[in-house]
Amino acid sequence: MTHAEKRRRDLADLRRHTLIWIGALVWIGGGYALQDPARDAYDAAERAAFTYAMLVVIPVITAIFVYAWIGMLRQQAAPGGPGAARTEERREKTA
Repeated sequence: MTHAEKRRRDLADLRRHTLIWIGALVWIGGGYALQDPARDAYDAAERAAFTYAMLVVIPVITAIFVYAWIGMLRQQAAPGGPGAARTEERREKTA
């Protein structure tokens, strides 16, 4: 496997994982919005604990995805990267 093939595969994996994460967020948000009212104090406390856990987990995982995308896009735009030729073509057209 060449280095270019590995980069394309890594980018495809990152796209797939990002779409799965977005789907999970929609599923969790939809389930949270459409849930029945709490039946008792234990149920309310359980939901509050889940909410607080999600207030930590969602931003952390989202930040990991953002960091991964920034790294991937920087690699592609770097000299010698797969996007370097396109970047040079754009520079020549605008100059």
